[in-house]
Amino acid sequence: MIGILIIAHEPVASSFAKAVTHVLGQTPVQLDWLDVANDAPPDEIVKTAQTRIDAIDSGDGVLVCTDVCGATPCNISTRLDRPGKVHVLTGLNLPMLLRAINYRHAPLSEVTEKALDGAKTGVMQMERGDAAKED
Repeated sequence: MIGILIIAHEPVASSFAKAVTHVLGQTPVQLDWLDVANDAPPDEIVKTAQTRIDAIDSGDGVLVCTDVCGATPCNISTRLDRPGKVHVLTGLNLPMLLRAINYRHAPLSEVTEKALDGAKTGVMQMERGDAAKED
């Protein structure tokens, strides 16, 4: 099973983990998160993140999800990228994360693609009447 690590600005990572727990009714196994404080030394965060990756990797790989491309959490995450072993996606949203969790029994490359697709298809403009109507 693919491990998933959320690395994002404080408190975004832990908030996404709480949201997933709320939606699914429990915290998924092999899910971890790392909130990055404004004053956190990047080299120390990389070490902490690598330790967390090692802890949640059962041998199938880890998907790292981060919030904003080009920001410190993303820059830290790209230092963890290992083709075929650790993949990094940025632009984290809840559909991305839920899709990754739901497909994480598949190979890492497929989980990465499913998560990316979930992120893209989960963003759309809604207009009045598009949402399900209450009875």
